[in-house]
Amino acid sequence: MFFHRLCPAVIALDIQASFGLTGTLLGILGSAYFYSYAAMQLPTGLMADSWGPRKTVSSFFVLAGLGSILMGVAPNLSIAVLGRILVGAVLTAQSHGQKLYAPLGFQYMFLICLAGATLSLAAAMTIKETLNKL
Repeated sequence: MFFHRLCPAVIALDIQASFGLTGTLLGILGSAYFYSYAAMQLPTGLMADSWGPRKTVSSFFVLAGLGSILMGVAPNLSIAVLGRILVGAVLTAQSHGQKLYAPLGFQYMFLICLAGATLSLAAAMTIKETLNKL
């Protein structure tokens, strides 16, 4: 979740160069996550109550992955913003899902998430280096 929040800040110059964006348009891309995250708080809480946190979090993580891919392959700003909106909207379930995992030991879940983020970053850097060599 934190990776997705900070992603545009890390690659801001690359995004500006790729899409030819001004600072304002880059700000819209960055804020799309937060607006959709805020808008989905109530609906996601209701879904977590009716479907259960496991089904909600699991299905929303799949959608978050699709949103991430969509942003990664976006040919223009509109598609990139759509991907950010999708990611922000569905990662709201993660904050609601923490209530389920709290009794299991939050520190263990945090370590698992941290390990997953580290492995994802390592995979992304490997792919980037491979693509740069081509």
